[in-house]
Amino acid sequence: MTEPTQPHGRNGWPWGIAGMLLSVVVVNVIMVSIAQRTQPILESDNAYEAGQKHDSVLAERAAAAALGWQAEVRQAPDGLWWTLRDTRGQPVQGLSGQLSLERADTQRHDMILPFKEVTPGAYRAEWSGAPGQYQARVELTRGADRWIAARRMNLK
Repeated sequence: MTEPTQPHGRNGWPWGIAGMLLSVVVVNVIMVSIAQRTQPILESDNAYEAGQKHDSVLAERAAAAALGWQAEVRQAPDGLWWTLRDTRGQPVQGLSGQLSLERADTQRHDMILPFKEVTPGAYRAEWSGAPGQYQARVELTRGADRWIAARRMNLK
């Protein structure tokens, strides 16, 4: 006597395995998207001291935000350009300062570059480093005005 066979598709095991594999893929996609959106953890020789200064960093950023200056950032073949405009949309002229670039994976490619004002409100730092993800920190001053900004940049 033969036992009756189940119609195709009634057995849940293949669907269960496929569902588990699909859930692993979904979780991996979520984790990669979170990792891409968050700031990198920078390599540091003095992480404790840097943590102690965090309140002053926040105060500096608040003071820079109070100036109301807006920056447009772009990479060009001749370097990295930061164009600053004030609250009325006029170029912010006469600043001097530097750009600090730090890689999350190694300090070997970290560098500090001076800014030059090429046209009114447009500042260029000549860069020819290794491509990759950098944490860029800009410090520009003019008299008592001090503007700082930090951005994550993918440089090519």
